[in-house]
Amino acid sequence: MELIDRVRVERSDASGQPLILTTTRLTVRPDENYAQTSQPVRIEAKSGVTTGTGMKAYMDKNQTHLLSNVRGYHEVR
Repeated sequence: MELIDRVRVERSDASGQPLILTTTRLTVRPDENYAQTSQPVRIEAKSGVTTGTGMKAYMDKNQTHLLSNVRGYHEVR
């Protein structure tokens, strides 16, 4: 499944906190619990924001890998 233009994914992180992922294109393989993109990605969480270019997400393992140009701003609590 290919999602195009203003893609927004809302879910909870491993600790149950809300997480919002935005990008312009996302390929999702629901039967494999997998998603990927080669486009810029922005991930907003309670603790801060992380951006990068390209992503591989393994939803059943709750793992997201940003592939390049990764930057982040996170508050220490």
